[in-house]
Amino acid sequence: MDNFAVNEKGTVTVVDVENVIVVDRFHLVQERKPGWNKRAEHEQLLGIAQQLTDNPTGFALYLTDVSMDNFAVNEKGTVTVVDVENVIVVDRFHLVQERKPGWNKRAEHMMDACHDCLSFDSEELCSHYTADHNYYAICSGLLAPRAYYSAYAGLLHTIPADVDKRLGLSQLLAACDQPRENQSRFDA
Repeated sequence: MDNFAVNEKGTVTVVDVENVIVVDRFHLVQERKPGWNKRAEHEQLLGIAQQLTDNPTGFALYLTDVSMDNFAVNEKGTVTVVDVENVIVVDRFHLVQERKPGWNKRAEHMMDACHDCLSFDSEELCSHYTADHNYYAICSGLLAPRAYYSAYAGLLHTIPADVDKRLGLSQLLAACDQPRENQSRFDA
């Protein structure tokens, strides 16, 4: 890693890591054309969102640069984060100690400032123990049919009718992408 910068602001750290070298991996961009079963394996992205948001380290990590080429798939189909820049790191222990008003309420991203970009409020992310930011970034940016980081469509476009009927996947994906007023990405 040639460049590594940390900028701390109380409970928040912004980390910028550049020039990560990864060998023998295929970016998600190259994976958009395979059939449904292959693309459905990319649900692992939601597992990554979960891990970064809620983990035993005491830190929530929020990705602020989420695009197809920030993730890769190896020959076994495992999805990995390969290019990490501008990660917001929230010190949850500090939030618990400070107990500022609203710290323990979930921060939920309800409205896009623009459709084709990842909008977020770093102060909002940094003042809550849990936020749905990573789910929003992954669903709206990569998975949903209207994904803004894809010229073609999101990775989970064209859901087979039998799969959708059995799992209600298009409704779940829509709720994760743009939750209604009484819904939450955490519920989806």
